[in-house]
Amino acid sequence: MNAPRATSTARRPRSRLLTGLAWIIAAPQLLPACAWLVREESYRLDLLANLGAQFLLLAAVSLGFVALFRRRGPAGLLLLCCALHLIPLLTGRAAFWPRDVGPADAERAPGVVRILHYNDSNQSPLEAIERLLDTSNADLVHLLGPSVKAQIAYIYSDDLAPRFTGVIKREWAPYENGRDTKITGAVVASRWPVRAIDLAAEPMGDRLLAGIVERPGAPFAVIAVHPRSPRTEARWIEGNAVVAAIAKASIDFERRGLPVVVLTDLNSTPTGHRSRRLYIDAGLRRCKPALLLDGTHPNQVTRTLMAGDTRTLFRAFWPARIAIDDALVSPGISVDGWTVLPALGSEHSPILMELHVPIPPAGAGSPTPANR
Repeated sequence: MNAPRATSTARRPRSRLLTGLAWIIAAPQLLPACAWLVREESYRLDLLANLGAQFLLLAAVSLGFVALFRRRGPAGLLLLCCALHLIPLLTGRAAFWPRDVGPADAERAPGVVRILHYNDSNQSPLEAIERLLDTSNADLVHLLGPSVKAQIAYIYSDDLAPRFTGVIKREWAPYENGRDTKITGAVVASRWPVRAIDLAAEPMGDRLLAGIVERPGAPFAVIAVHPRSPRTEARWIEGNAVVAAIAKASIDFERRGLPVVVLTDLNSTPTGHRSRRLYIDAGLRRCKPALLLDGTHPNQVTRTLMAGDTRTLFRAFWPARIAIDDALVSPGISVDGWTVLPALGSEHSPILMELHVPIPPAGAGSPTPANR
């Protein structure tokens, strides 16, 4: 009769150890799981919220590990964490299942607009950008932060005019110190005419490159923008103010009866404050399919050496890549295709999308000039 008691007594320290280990694994994960609920209140919490997909992966793996211990309390907490992560990941989306874009030379269905977005970060040779433009066969292109040669060709000259009917531009502008970037240079080119809309009178409106794409019978609004990356709290606050300007401009366009396409390196993933704010305030939805496990930045993971140089450790893949380059669209616009293209010179990968921007039935009319 004493042997079973001895065995039971021997198991207690091991059982307590496993229970303690399970709680050590589970308890710290509650904070990042809840970060998206209060992400606008804290710079650091928003940084955690932006990694919602990565923390979901960690919580799911931890749940499987803790389940082996048969500890219901920690397992229940991790299950709650998974649910909390899924809420912002699955809301505010225009697509869920991965879907490829069609061949460049394929005939597209009525209403489908092929869009190329690329944040070059002043890195790629002009020849590489030229090849990207030619091979993408896009109807609408947003080139953000192009290299100096590309800026001279596309922003300060009219080299895009032979290929595109409509072109609107935003020149690079520095802060008062003459060094740091205040406004990122950008160009939007379209196979249809584009009427530029000046938003400089609005708060942070000078950061937005906006226009109306005069697609026959079905015009739509485009906003190209680059809110600052959250490297510091001050940059985070400024970028959030730019997001408020995006929301206001989008609402104004929609009130005129125009569908809206926002092309941006938002410096926020779908679970971050900026994405959530645009969804809540303006109804804009992210186009990247929720179940596509890929990102757009960085293309490689590097290590800084003592001399200040960097060395590539490995080519980045998800979950080491985050989704910050994307289109955000108003209700009514759907995603037919979305894909990440091979990297060029930038740490950002280009993305190519096919969005269905509805064409009203014949006789239904379109936004009148008075409303536009």
